[in-house]
Amino acid sequence: MLEGLADLLNLVKDARYVTQMRFENARNDVNLFTEYAADPAMQDDKEAIATLTDWKSKAEPLRAKLGAEGFRPKSAMEKFRQAGILQNYVAYRVFCAFAHNQLTTLIARHAGKFELRYHHDASSEMTASTLTVAVSILCQAVATLPRFTDVSAAQMGEVTGAADQIWSKLL
Repeated sequence: MLEGLADLLNLVKDARYVTQMRFENARNDVNLFTEYAADPAMQDDKEAIATLTDWKSKAEPLRAKLGAEGFRPKSAMEKFRQAGILQNYVAYRVFCAFAHNQLTTLIARHAGKFELRYHHDASSEMTASTLTVAVSILCQAVATLPRFTDVSAAQMGEVTGAADQIWSKLL
C-alpha cells in the first residue's frame, strides 16, 4: 500500500515514471514466469509451461530494451525518497515486518509472558498506530486528485483536514 502510494506520487510528479514501472514489471514477470515454470510440481502441465514460456518471451524484450536504456530496479527507499515521502518509509518497513513474519514481529504479536499464543488481538495502541498511518496514507493519496480531476487543491485540503481532525478526536 505504501509502496503503491510512492509510485502514485512519482507518477504525479513525472508521467515518464511509468517507464520505470514498466521495466520493473517486465523484470518481475520474467523472474516469476521462469521460477514458476521450473517448479517441479509444474513439470507435468505442458500447457501451463507453454503459457508461462509465452508470457516470459513477451516480457523479456521489454526488460532488455529498458535495461539497455539504463533502467534499473529501484529500492523501496529510493521510491519513497523520490516521491518526497521518506518519512513513511519506517512505517512501510514495520508493515512489511508484519506481513513477512519476522521473528521480532511474531513475538510482539503472539508472545505471552511464558508462551507463544496462536491468536492474540493487537493492543489498542498498535491498532491506533496502524489506523493513524492508514488515514495519513489515504489523505496523501487523495491529495493527488487535483492533478488529474476537476477537484481543486483547496477542496482536497478541506477534505483531508477534516479527516485528520475527525481522526484526532477519535484517538
